[in-house]
Amino acid sequence: ELARAKDVDIVETVISEVELYLLLGNPEAASARVVEYSKSHEKSDGELLLFLALSALHKGSLKETYDYLAAIPKTSPFGARINYTYGVLHEQMGNAELAEKAFQGTVEFSPRHLRARLKVAEYAIKRDANSDAMKQLDYIVKKEEFAPRTLLAKTFYYRARLHQTGSREAEAIKDLEKSLKLNPDDQDTQLELYTLKGKQGDKSENAQGQAKMFAQLALGEK
Repeated sequence: ELARAKDVDIVETVISEVELYLLLGNPEAASARVVEYSKSHEKSDGELLLFLALSALHKGSLKETYDYLAAIPKTSPFGARINYTYGVLHEQMGNAELAEKAFQGTVEFSPRHLRARLKVAEYAIKRDANSDAMKQLDYIVKKEEFAPRTLLAKTFYYRARLHQTGSREAEAIKDLEKSLKLNPDDQDTQLELYTLKGKQGDKSENAQGQAKMFAQLALGEK
């Protein structure tokens, strides 16, 4: 049983690396990592199909992705990964309801799956289920040492928006500042922060000037 658990951990690590390479736009490195793994480990059908599904999803082959996922045995120990991939697939197919269910299923399989929790929060916000969204966001913040910078920046940004909805402007400013520190080039966060600071009485030349500049940029983009 211990050996099986170690094998699952190894595959999870490889999948994480493959996903990272695909996210960075380097499918060659992703393929090379799978080949390297396959030379020293025996892959079950489930593992192979999951690798193939991730590759097909990256290429935009949605039907192929679905076929690979559907063929994975129900007994696969990678339920969280499978559900998350289903969620991304349904998103790309424009089926928000199925996507949300898949991301919720991911969290049920693996409560520490932070990317899935962020997705669940995003869908909750769209449904105006702000308390449900805040629970997911607060969990991510509690586990922030395990969260990638971009994910954590989004988390603080969404939480700031919810704070504003609840008229908690001081908390919103704190979260926007944390988000901006993690992602200094995000113009949406910059606009939100300096606009909110201006409304809260920050009359400093920097705050007022920044708010005006980013507002003009936003209008220009429209």
